[in-house]
Amino acid sequence: MSKIKLALVQMKGFSDKDKTIEKMKKKVAEAAASGADIIVLPEMWNCPYGTKFFRDYGEYENDSKSIKELSALAKEFGVYLFGGTISELDEDKVYNTCYVFDRQGEIIGKHRKHHLFDVDIKGKMRFKESDVLSPGEDLTVVNTEFGKIGVAVCYDVRFAGDFNKMTKEMGALAFIVPAAFNTTTGPRFWQIIMQGRAVDNQSFIIACAPALDDNAPYDAYGHSCVVSPWGEIIKMAEYEETIVTAEIDLSEVMEARTQIPILNPTSL
Repeated sequence: MSKIKLALVQMKGFSDKDKTIEKMKKKVAEAAASGADIIVLPEMWNCPYGTKFFRDYGEYENDSKSIKELSALAKEFGVYLFGGTISELDEDKVYNTCYVFDRQGEIIGKHRKHHLFDVDIKGKMRFKESDVLSPGEDLTVVNTEFGKIGVAVCYDVRFAGDFNKMTKEMGALAFIVPAAFNTTTGPRFWQIIMQGRAVDNQSFIIACAPALDDNAPYDAYGHSCVVSPWGEIIKMAEYEETIVTAEIDLSEVMEARTQIPILNPTSL
């Protein structure tokens, strides 16, 4: 089976985590009703995006309401659920973590954001995730009935070498990227980076972001998108809340890699 129906939930949250969880459940149900095989949530969907919130909104894996709800939804609707990211507590550390669930609601993967967003853009913004968050150590590729799918979180997407390793050494055919670019970096970099990683690895890039919320402390760029192995934009949202649906065919990956063999240049 190479064809996959995708649904990317571009949503706003609330300062009340329980209220956000209830909204997420309705959005996932709506996404499942579209016939999706894979549903994706955005980065930090249950937490306002800001260093002063990450620890307070954090959850331990073995006692996480968010994880329990995500697992139950994946099982109820029989979908693969890439649960965006939540703020994960582990002893005294805080991680920005994506949990991946199979159709039975079992956790099949867990990716802790590898590269933390520490930037100082002159006259525009300063943001330092490492003030609170710890970096993950591992690259993550999960096995699905469709093939191997790599997982990265937001700023991870700028590090082309990691994606190349997941492609060449770990067998990834597509990448799912929960992300929250902002309205400073997003217009400059979002589309070109997503297209770049797709072309570099001749893989699908599936990136899900929060919707812009004028009342939130962080101006999310939105623009959730699906990009083909040829770098073509299959679907892209704008700023508002929406569910982006698309169907992809993983056979296109091998077609691209065979026709332009940059990953195995001696194959012709």
